[in-house]
Amino acid sequence: MTRGEMGTRGTPELRTEESAAASRIMKLDLRLNLGLPDGHIWPTEEARTAVVRVLRAHRPKVLLTTHWDDSHPDHANTCRVVREAARLATMARYDENKGDKLAEMPAIMHSLFSRWVVPSFIVDVSDFVEEKMAAIKAHVSQFYRPESDEPQTRISAPGFLDEIEYRMRYFGLADWRQCG
Repeated sequence: MTRGEMGTRGTPELRTEESAAASRIMKLDLRLNLGLPDGHIWPTEEARTAVVRVLRAHRPKVLLTTHWDDSHPDHANTCRVVREAARLATMARYDENKGDKLAEMPAIMHSLFSRWVVPSFIVDVSDFVEEKMAAIKAHVSQFYRPESDEPQTRISAPGFLDEIEYRMRYFGLADWRQCG
């Protein structure tokens, strides 16, 4: 959604390089950045229209977005923008001057990150956990580096990357059939 220009660590240019590295690791065919203003993601017509145009151009069957209860305002608002845009992309009279074909309503999933939410399903990532962690670690500027003089954030604290692995193991071991 943004270039991360308000981020505490790194620069937008460095984040672009890191995202490209992560994209190569994940073997993505396409990675887009809408260039919306960092720290100012709101469910505006500009933001919704930008996402609608991407959805109509690429017609995904599944969308993975942030959780609506994320503590970061941009993340919570991204969820709202994506959910609204997914519906609006199916409506013939929304942004009708663009000329794109209507999108079908995709399934929408929400990732869990900063809040405790009981998941409705778990995806077993065992077969590609090393690639997943390598793609995350490609965003080097965001994580702990003892030589960095940049301010520490929650994710740049020592041990944060371990937390990600612990969370994957926890969810992988839990019997989520009893949830619900």
